[in-house]
Amino acid sequence: MFPLETCRPICRSHRLRGISKPPAIAYRETISTSAEADYLLRKQNGGAGMYARVSVAVRPNEPGRGFSLETLVSGGNIPQQFLKAVRNGIQEGLQEGVLAGYPVVDVHVDILDGAAHEKDSNEPAFKSAAAIAVQEALRKANPLLLEH
Repeated sequence: MFPLETCRPICRSHRLRGISKPPAIAYRETISTSAEADYLLRKQNGGAGMYARVSVAVRPNEPGRGFSLETLVSGGNIPQQFLKAVRNGIQEGLQEGVLAGYPVVDVHVDILDGAAHEKDSNEPAFKSAAAIAVQEALRKANPLLLEH
């Protein structure tokens, strides 16, 4: 894309027709307050089930700082092998905001707690539980729409 001031003379000199549109606005979402959410995913389908509980807190970051994450879980409530899935689920949950589906920016997320089941817990369960928990926390944290 070129600015109109650049395109018009070029189009005239080469006898081209240009199409101009108003600039598109890049929307983003953020939050204005802190909030917590806890989500328990429990599914049984006759065979191996899915079980994961994830508790998160969200708070606003400084404008322009982006996304930050801290793990505050103690005592192995979320087994080490599932922490990466929790982080991925949180990042996935921030890809679509709760107001209009735009990416969420300038948010800090703390992983507070969780729980696992020795047979039914797995990475997809923890990823899903984390994504839903962060979405619930965003809903409670007074979300805002930003124009970039």
